[in-house]
Amino acid sequence: MSLYRFRQLTIADKARWLGAVLAAIIAIALRAFLQPTLGDELPFIIAAPVSLFCALMWGAGPGALAALLCLVGTLLPTIPPDVLNRDGAVKVVGFTLILGLSCVLVARVNALRRLTVSGGAVPDMPLVRWLNAALFGAVLLPATAFVLVGW
Repeated sequence: MSLYRFRQLTIADKARWLGAVLAAIIAIALRAFLQPTLGDELPFIIAAPVSLFCALMWGAGPGALAALLCLVGTLLPTIPPDVLNRDGAVKVVGFTLILGLSCVLVARVNALRRLTVSGGAVPDMPLVRWLNAALFGAVLLPATAFVLVGW
């Protein structure tokens, strides 16, 4: 019988989670830096693409972690944007739930795509994953900006 109930995290697993945390911190810092330009209206304009990128690259868990950390960064009163009124907080929490579900969906679709790869297809290597993420980001960033500006 094993002493550990859960499997031990490998270095690659720890790197995925650390990458998601660092990506969320960078997203929070970049959003705070853009506060004079954006104001308080678009709290997740940076967090949405970063969270979905984390889900695509490292799975649903790291993507949801990045979304949750961006939520915490948004709700802290010392870090802009300031959304601590009742309506703003409800919108932010709702958007975080939708973003978390989107991360799960993106990770599931990516996992299914990898499972259905035929024998002659390109193997799943880090460079191929980064190129897929860049292609995904080329569609995701403008679409996210369009939706958030429309909101």
